[in-house]
Amino acid sequence: MLFILFGALLAFPKSNQIYHINEGSSPMTSYQSVWEFTSTDQSEGNSIMQDAFGNIYVTGSYYNASKGCWDVLLNKFNNNGSRVWNITWGGLDDDFGQDLDLDDEGNIYLTGSTSSFGNASFDVLVAKYNMDGELQWNITVGNDGWDVGNGIRCNGTSGAYVVGFSTSPATNEDILLLKITADGTATWNHTFVKEGVDVGFDVDVAGDEVFFIEQIIVAKENLVKLNLFWGLIGFIAAIGGFFMFLFNFLDLQMVSLFLVIAGVFTGLLNLYIYRFKPAWFFNNYKKRVQKQTGKEVIFQ
Repeated sequence: MLFILFGALLAFPKSNQIYHINEGSSPMTSYQSVWEFTSTDQSEGNSIMQDAFGNIYVTGSYYNASKGCWDVLLNKFNNNGSRVWNITWGGLDDDFGQDLDLDDEGNIYLTGSTSSFGNASFDVLVAKYNMDGELQWNITVGNDGWDVGNGIRCNGTSGAYVVGFSTSPATNEDILLLKITADGTATWNHTFVKEGVDVGFDVDVAGDEVFFIEQIIVAKENLVKLNLFWGLIGFIAAIGGFFMFLFNFLDLQMVSLFLVIAGVFTGLLNLYIYRFKPAWFFNNYKKRVQKQTGKEVIFQ
């Protein structure tokens, strides 16, 4: 069995690499395939699959400097790492390839997002190619907001399931699940509307059952603001307690003294975490959310 690793180089010239690794106690690289563009163009790979013949398919995105926007990128390599063909798909705005899968006949299904075609800012893109790189069909699915495909999984030869997220009609991201037939018809789509930000990351199929990985996207900036907010609340409570104690308000000296101590402690603790322990705070927040919800937390 062979393992394939995929990576991207972000230094100029913009290039991507495929490493082909032999399995064993001491894995060895059997080949390394690199494709490059000019110093003004760049590419990034997001997903990789190998077929039964050892051919390798990679999808991602390609920045075309002449157009000034991103296009979907699809590459095919043979089992020696030589590129057989490459395809770009897109219009005059940004279009991104995110994930791909192969059906039982060797056809390639890919998903991502497009702002060149569809209804709004970004729509889910699903495209089907045969093993020779010929486009069979492509469709877009979306409404007024952002609709993005992150993961795709084929179901034999009957089509594929796509998972991602949608901001239609909500303003926050909600998980979006689509079913696409082999002829390119979206037979149904379902949005899982919840509070907060929820994103479908990957999907798998077992018979009639569909499984997907859910993520929660959390902005670090908002957590920092929460930290500062509780620090401020602590100091306000301490000031209030001080004046209560000073003027002997309702004879609640013990209560006011408690407010002073607790408020100062809360304020100083939150400022200390904000200044010296932000990584600890983020890590503990992530563990707590994962334990309570079972969801993966992604910071941005």
